[in-house]
Amino acid sequence: MFPDLFLPNAAIFAIGIVVAFWLLRSGLVLFGALVFAGTALGADLALVARFVYQQHDEWYLVGLWGMQVLAVGSAAWLAFALSRKRWSADSRRRFELMQAAFQHYLRDELGPARDLYARAHRANPWDTAAVIGLANVRWRQGQLPRARSLLLRARRLDRDGAYAGFVDEQKRRFAAGSPRVPMRAAATATAGPEPAVAVNRDVVTR
Repeated sequence: MFPDLFLPNAAIFAIGIVVAFWLLRSGLVLFGALVFAGTALGADLALVARFVYQQHDEWYLVGLWGMQVLAVGSAAWLAFALSRKRWSADSRRRFELMQAAFQHYLRDELGPARDLYARAHRANPWDTAAVIGLANVRWRQGQLPRARSLLLRARRLDRDGAYAGFVDEQKRRFAAGSPRVPMRAAATATAGPEPAVAVNRDVVTR
């Protein structure tokens, strides 16, 4: 670390702030807010301890090292996430994963569907469709608070509004009560698929 060097610490601070704003603008709002607040608070604590109280004790070091670790760590995570999004095997197999998850979902095999949607999401944290799929699965499993939280995350990630209609439809369905079962019957009904099936079919093809 660089406890007493201004330029390296200023550069690390700038990196943390840039990463925080990038995360906020990309839809990872909670993560971006955490990085921004932690980086700013750590730097502020170190500056106050150093220049107001003329201290180099644990408070100065906690603030400085906290800022450094958070800024560098978040930048490393972002670089890893972007490289995984572009080059990982699961990213290359994204359509296959989403299609398989959708088929499991239609057969009420919610555990495998959840795992496959989660793999797609891990490969690309900005994959709105995978988050919608996870929300639908959690809803079908009776985990309504978690499902609503995932829908909110999907709305934040959907920067161009491509899934806005689907997210709003699912929010209305979540508010209406328990999901219909079995999904298999809904998928084969002659009147056409229920909205949850339509959402997941679009999730596969986008």
